[in-house]
Order: sequence, then structure tokens, then C-alpha cells
Amino acid sequence: MNNEERQVPTATDWLLDLAPQSEQPPIRSTYMVWSTKTGRKGTAFSLSTGPVVTCEHVIQGSAPQDLVLIASTGQRLAVKDMVVNADLDLAALQLTRQPTEGFRIQTAAPRLEQKVRTWGYPLAYNGPSPILAVGYVAGFNPFRRRPGSPIVKHFVVNGAFNPGNSGGPLIAEFQDAIVGVVVSKHAPISGRHLSALEALKNQKSGAQFPAMDAEGNEFWFSEAHLVGDLLQYFRDMTQVVIGEAIAAQEVVKFLDAHGFAWKGR
Repeated sequence: MNNEERQVPTATDWLLDLAPQSEQPPIRSTYMVWSTKTGRKGTAFSLSTGPVVTCEHVIQGSAPQDLVLIASTGQRLAVKDMVVNADLDLAALQLTRQPTEGFRIQTAAPRLEQKVRTWGYPLAYNGPSPILAVGYVAGFNPFRRRPGSPIVKHFVVNGAFNPGNSGGPLIAEFQDAIVGVVVSKHAPISGRHLSALEALKNQKSGAQFPAMDAEGNEFWFSEAHLVGDLLQYFRDMTQVVIGEAIAAQEVVKFLDAHGFAWKGR
């Protein structure tokens, strides 16, 4: 064990001290994934055999070399390759250094009203340890990401899923098995208002203002862009306490299609 592995951050130490023994592998198998190119952040988790899994929309627009996974220990792991399916909203990441533990996949669907939970990195929370969200299976949604794409089975969960939880493991009865992948939260908005919001965020004309990104690079944004960003921020902060997760059966289809091994067949 090297020095980096021994120097566990204080917050993670406290969390592992508080967590029951059965919950510690899920904490260690959950990662924050961050793109140095887009600035987008989400959650990912390792499988006991196979790749690290997250959502496609979390890493959209990024190449493997743009992605960094940060473990609860503070270790930074590099991605050497990835496979994505935009219709399923799933991505499989292959790391330069394979994690030593991870989840199994439980293909049997959880029961209605069954308690489920996820570990992740919601909103502006950046760890190092993931935080817990708990809810109940409330229903199902046959989701189609875009016209013409296949229908994907989603669980509807009465729980506080937020931006940043996307890609996280949905855990039910067994501590080391996932039944789905957290994908979204419900923040109702009409198609007309969503189109207007997107138009504002992409409007480059008008008064321009300078700003700095997280890397210290200067960029310019317009008044409309600022308004669009603020409206998007307040929409993201809206908490309806209803979220969705991609069913494990869809994850298995994705992994099988690309020849990945997974445990729990």
C-alpha cells in the first residue's frame, strides 16, 4: 500500500467509522467522475468484474483523457478507454488501474415500495467521500431519450436525486448488488419553456462580460447566457423528491453488447 492509499481524508475516515461494515464496500466502490474539458461532474461506480459504469450524459463531449475519477480515499484514477450508448444513457469506463472491489448486478427488479439508496456527489458537493440518498421504488417509466430511440426501462424513485447523482449505483436489498443506475430527477418544465431556456443559454449576441473558469482561463458570456444559466441553476435546485434510475436489465444488455464480463448472471 502506498502513501496515497494510507492517507485517507478525514471526512472519509469519519464516514467509514460511522457506516456498518456491510456499507463500506459500496462507499469504496463509488467515485466522483469529472471532465477537465466540459467541467461536468457526476457519479460512477465499479463492478466486481468488468468496467466502471456511469451515465453517458455525465461524460458527453469528453474523450477518455479528459476524464478523472476520484475515489473516497482521494486517489485520482485515469480512464484509458470508454464505450457509450446515448440511447440507454450509459457509459462503461476502462481505467489504467482497475479497482480492487465493486458491485454485483442484481437483475431481478426491486419490489414496489422497496427501500433503495444511492451513494454519490450531488450538486456542489465534491467529496472526497460520497453522500447517501435514500428513497422508495414508486413506479416505472418507459423512457425514450429521443424520437426513434428504443424504450428504456426506468424505475421511478421517491427520493432526493440531484444533478451530480447521475451515474450512481441504485442499491436495494443486497449491500453489494445494484438494481439500477441513477439517471435523473424530476423538475417539471414545459417543452416551450425548455426550448426558451436552451435558446437563452446559447445566445451569444448582446452585451458581453468577462469571467474565469475553474482552470483560471478567461471566457466571455452574454446577458442572455447569464440569464439562461441562472434560470437553469434555480431549476436544478428545485427539489421535487422524485427521481429515475435505469433498470439493471438495461445495464446488462449494454455490457453484453460490448463483451464486458459482469457478476450475478
